Amino acid sequence: MNLNKIFKRSALSAALLVVSVPVYSGQIIGVQQGLPSPILTGADEYKNGFGGWDYGNVNVRIVDAETKQTDVVGKSFDSITGSYTAMTYGESFVSEVMDGPAGTVMGRLTGKDWPVGEPAGVRVITTDAIEDQSNGRPNSCILSTSYHKFSEDSNYSGPTPDDGYLDSANPNPTLCDSPFQTHKRFKVSALPTSIDDADGTVNNAIDIVFNLDTGATSTAETALRRYSVLQKLNNYTGSRLAGYKIELGFGVGNNFAKIDTTNTTLTDQLHLSVGAGDGSDFWSSGDLATFSAGLFGPADPPKHPNDGFFSNATANYPVTLTDAGLLESSGVLASNYTSLFGDWIPSNVAPSGVFYDDDNDPTTDAVLVAFWNNGQWLYGQAQSFAPVPDATLTQWADNSLYSVGVIEDLLNLGLSYMVEVGDVNTIVTQSSYNNFTIRMIPVVSTDTTAVTWGDAPTDLSAYASATGGTTTTSSGGSASFVSQYGFVALLLVFLGLGGWIVRNKMSK
Repeated sequence: MNLNKIFKRSALSAALLVVSVPVYSGQIIGVQQGLPSPILTGADEYKNGFGGWDYGNVNVRIVDAETKQTDVVGKSFDSITGSYTAMTYGESFVSEVMDGPAGTVMGRLTGKDWPVGEPAGVRVITTDAIEDQSNGRPNSCILSTSYHKFSEDSNYSGPTPDDGYLDSANPNPTLCDSPFQTHKRFKVSALPTSIDDADGTVNNAIDIVFNLDTGATSTAETALRRYSVLQKLNNYTGSRLAGYKIELGFGVGNNFAKIDTTNTTLTDQLHLSVGAGDGSDFWSSGDLATFSAGLFGPADPPKHPNDGFFSNATANYPVTLTDAGLLESSGVLASNYTSLFGDWIPSNVAPSGVFYDDDNDPTTDAVLVAFWNNGQWLYGQAQSFAPVPDATLTQWADNSLYSVGVIEDLLNLGLSYMVEVGDVNTIVTQSSYNNFTIRMIPVVSTDTTAVTWGDAPTDLSAYASATGGTTTTSSGGSASFVSQYGFVALLLVFLGLGGWIVRNKMSK
């Protein structure tokens, strides 16, 4: 058995063995992270979740929140302990995921800016299997390194504490069962290098590796532990996509091998899942790969008080769990998306919108109130895609709560699936690895239809009054954008539908 694979964990293990943690069978490592990450002890110790994500093929950079490209001078992240140089407002992080320890960058993992997020990027939460949420959803999960307000927790009672972010005395980490809009999902941006046929090879993909806890033992050693993977896959490939694949296996890049599905001794203890067929169907088949419910979907108060902006039906890919190591989109994207935009669009054709900070809180989501198409700002379909009057644009321009930005949600696909982990000793013996890899493969589309939105959008500053001002304007609707297929056609198809779309106000 050869355990000296590409990701040697000797230094990491040495750093983590000094930490006392609860012991569960079938688990991914999750322990205390180094300072300045919050120290969580006692009953809260399981919330730490560091060490599960293996950084052997990852370069973490602390960057400027606005550009996401420029390194912040003198600030660094220690991938062994999780310690990092203290951050401040206006700073964020980018985790470059490579095809080897010093290879080509295939994707970028991002989260919320400091003080909402911290640069470890991914946290692994392991709890006792009996502590499931409603409908069988497991409380063990793989999620982002975000923090949220105590006031957002439904079970909080007593005096109102500080806000729970990293700049407070009592940071409140986001967990698997945290409320809506507490930024649970980590975001993986697929780059042009990750396209499977980009250079004629078959190993272009985004590989994220997770470390198994080989010291976890219990009387229920063979019990499976289910981890929900809370993520988004975002199209920054420069190409339209026809879908995606998720593979489970070992190694990265050219050394990756999908799990041997003929080895049932192994796959009984490690496999992908969608929670179906075992009495825990908490995801419907239409919820496994979806675009923003604010764009496409029925009203679902209080999270989504109105029908989606483009449609009251979900925009999704059908998904098939092909075998223990392969989950893939198995059909075409819903027509309420493709009839307007064609196949899944990339970032280089993302349109612009006007966003309203309705609660004057930059850590929460802003409401999209207008979109740019064919040389003008337009309302959403709640107002029949009418042009926004100049007087309203002037009110918005005079109010600092309104701003222009890129609309990203048509690029971002929310994925829902699980990885189930059983007897770690069996997994190590059968695979010769003490970790496993989740591989993401963007599938290129044959649709090459050009996307045009007209001239570059006119900034709100062009509409500002001579005296300026800070008036607060109530927007009558919120929107996204209209495709090259035509404004009139869009009106005929979607007249009468209303909805919302939100945008993360902190940089993504």
